Amino acid sequence: PEYMNMPVMGAWVPVSYRPDDLIVLRRNPYYWKVDENGQQLPYLNEVHYKLSTWADRDVQAVAGSGDFSNLEQPENFVASLKRAADPNAPARLAFGPRLIGYNLQMNFSANGWGNPDERGQAIRELNRNEVFRQAVTSALDRKAIGDSLVKGPFTAIYPGGISSGTSFYDRASTVYYPFNLEAAKAALASIGLKDTDGDGFLNFPKETLGGRNVEITLLVNNGYATDKSLAEGLVGQMAKLGLRVVINSLDSNQRDAAHYGGQFDWLVRRNSTELSSVVQNTEQLAPVG
Repeated sequence: PEYMNMPVMGAWVPVSYRPDDLIVLRRNPYYWKVDENGQQLPYLNEVHYKLSTWADRDVQAVAGSGDFSNLEQPENFVASLKRAADPNAPARLAFGPRLIGYNLQMNFSANGWGNPDERGQAIRELNRNEVFRQAVTSALDRKAIGDSLVKGPFTAIYPGGISSGTSFYDRASTVYYPFNLEAAKAALASIGLKDTDGDGFLNFPKETLGGRNVEITLLVNNGYATDKSLAEGLVGQMAKLGLRVVINSLDSNQRDAAHYGGQFDWLVRRNSTELSSVVQNTEQLAPVG
C-alpha cells in the first residue's frame, strides 16, 4: 500500500495513504471517458476516503464532516432523517434502489467440510431437505424482522435471489414462501420432527442422535448492529417453530475463519455483489458441487 502513483487506466490514482486513516485519490488527466458534452471525466480533481467504522461513518456524514456516504445501518435511519429535516442540517439524504438484502445461509456440505460432529452432520442433512428449508422460510415473518430494525417504510420483504432494485431482477423467476407458521409446523412434522419430550422444542426421530432436540448454531458477525438484530429476531421466530437456534457471535476475522472453514450450521450474511450485479462470482447464485 505504500507504493503510490502507480500507472492506472481508471479515473483515479492513489497518491497518499495513511493506514486506518485516509486514502487520497487524484484525477487521472489521461482518463479516456467523456460526458455527453465531450468534457473529460472525472469532474473532481481529488477525492479523500476517510477510513472509519460503519457506525461512525453514519455519524460523520450526518454531522457534515464528509461529503458523501452510504447510510446502510437501519438503526441510524430515523435519527439521520430527523437531523436532515432541520433547515440548517449540513447533510441531505436521498434514497436509492434497494440493493442491500440479508440472507440466511445454510451449510449444505456433504463431504465433511469443517469436520462436523454427529449433531452438525444431522443438521446438514436437514438443511439439504427441501421440505425443511420451505418450513424455515415460511416461519420467517420478514415484515416483523424489518420493523424490529427500524419503524417506518425503510425496509421491504426480501424473498431471496437477485435484488429487486437491479436491472437483472425478474419477478417471474422469484419464488416467495409467505409467512405461514402453521404450515411450517406441519411441514416439519411431515419429515419426522416432533416434540417428543414436551420441552417446546422439536426432536429428531429416535434413530437420529437418539431423539435429541434439534439444535442449530447460527454464525453472526458481532461488529454490525444490523447483523446481531437479525440473528436475535431469527432465534425468536425459530423458537415459535420449535427449533432451538444458538447464536455464535464472532468478530469479523473469526467469523470469516469459521465461515470459510465450514464451522457453522446456519449464518446470517449481507448479500454479496453477485445478487445485484450478476457479473462476477456467478457460482454464488446457487449451491454448487
